[in-house]
Amino acid sequence: MFGGSIPKKVRSRLNKHLTVPTWSRYDDIRATAWHDATGFTIEEWQERIELYALDRGRDVYFGVNEDERPVAIFDCKTLKEYHEKIKHERFLQEKNYDEIVKAKRTQQ
Repeated sequence: MFGGSIPKKVRSRLNKHLTVPTWSRYDDIRATAWHDATGFTIEEWQERIELYALDRGRDVYFGVNEDERPVAIFDCKTLKEYHEKIKHERFLQEKNYDEIVKAKRTQQ
């Protein structure tokens, strides 16, 4: 009825994602959203994010995104602060884009 098998080495390595915190995956991101594929209840997911934030000394704000999924926003204490950071980042991205376009124009 069932065929094939998943090697024990692969199972062990991938199961660690659920059993051993791998904080480095969160270090370079500003936000992460819960999904039922995480294998955690929302409460378990939130607890893991809180443990990460405490361990790394990062603030975290919990809310919901436009799809009404729980989201954790790092380095912010309020939704207003998050919106301000995103607005500033978009400004920097647009500025960088404008500089790239100008540089290409002068090269032609």
